[in-house]
Amino acid sequence: MDLLSTFSPEILTTFRVIKKIDETIASDDTLHDDDELFFALEANKNYYFELIWFWVSDPTPDFQLAFSVPTGTTNKKMIGNWKLNNSVQTTAVTGASITTTSGTSERTNGIYGYVTTGSTAGNLTFQWAQETSDVANTIVKAGSILKVYEAT
Repeated sequence: MDLLSTFSPEILTTFRVIKKIDETIASDDTLHDDDELFFALEANKNYYFELIWFWVSDPTPDFQLAFSVPTGTTNKKMIGNWKLNNSVQTTAVTGASITTTSGTSERTNGIYGYVTTGSTAGNLTFQWAQETSDVANTIVKAGSILKVYEAT
């Protein structure tokens, strides 16, 4: 299914959530909800979303991510502009990993996806953690942005 086949640009309502402060974890490889990058989804609606996030991590911990969605959500798809083992990653909303190669410079990645909620409302929440638990800090930076488009 084409990501935008359910949506028409003329009927999208746009919402934006911008991360205001850096969020840091260390020694933690369990996915957790980002403190700011989430959005309340209504029941029985179609949503397209995009996330541009800025982050820093050493090569040892790397980075893993997912999105949590309300119970009963269908059509859970996302595609990103990151590479793992030299191939562009596409996955269900449930999770993916990013392998860093060196240094602690700031990186930028993007994820695009869509979901169709069922009869239960709830949050679309960016989740992240270190891929491998390590004492080095992994940081999602202020200025990261979650955009959600609701088909009306």
